[in-house]
Amino acid sequence: MAERYRVFASHLLFKELVGDALGHLYRAGELGPAGIRRTAWLRVFDGPLAARADLAAVAPRARRVNETLQSANIASAVTFTVAGGVLALAHDYVPSQPLSRVLERVASEGFPIPIDNSLLIAEKLALALSAGLAAEIDGARVVHGLLNPALVFVTYDGECVVAGFGLGDELLAAVGDAGEPSILPYLAPESLLARNPSRQGDVYSLGAILYHLLTGSPLPA
Repeated sequence: MAERYRVFASHLLFKELVGDALGHLYRAGELGPAGIRRTAWLRVFDGPLAARADLAAVAPRARRVNETLQSANIASAVTFTVAGGVLALAHDYVPSQPLSRVLERVASEGFPIPIDNSLLIAEKLALALSAGLAAEIDGARVVHGLLNPALVFVTYDGECVVAGFGLGDELLAAVGDAGEPSILPYLAPESLLARNPSRQGDVYSLGAILYHLLTGSPLPA
């Protein structure tokens, strides 16, 4: 029997990989007039954190941000789709795993990520952040604002790809006072207090991810 796939806007949902505070992550097929145009990672922002943010309103600027950024460590061919008031971000599929899922397996199986691999991941994330700072939108350098493992993809050939540039401002503003357990450990205290994305906040998030990679546990909130 043919398998029935769900659809989100112009995307055919092949497989769900993650469900978290931001929403759901799928491997999906982007549909075109002649069939499936490309295989993509599709992040549907339908989680409790994203539901408090008006992501559809900031999608046009986020689109401009992603059209400007150029880096092998930043999600490529990014598109945004709104269906039923819910925003989804699609980008080119690369054989990889979301870092949040990798860290969950590390915790459940008890096998830590080797130090060299952890440092390599941190280096690749730093390159992605540096590429953002090299670009300018509306007179300001581009920062991520909500760097966390749910928006990082670790490829099978040792690369890292970061998604979500352009959405961090709105998502950071929507973080609850108590924070979300999957988000809070990677946010700088001053970012949570001021709700203002900054280069320093991104550096803190990078350090928090490296801490998690090296120790197998998230940074105490």
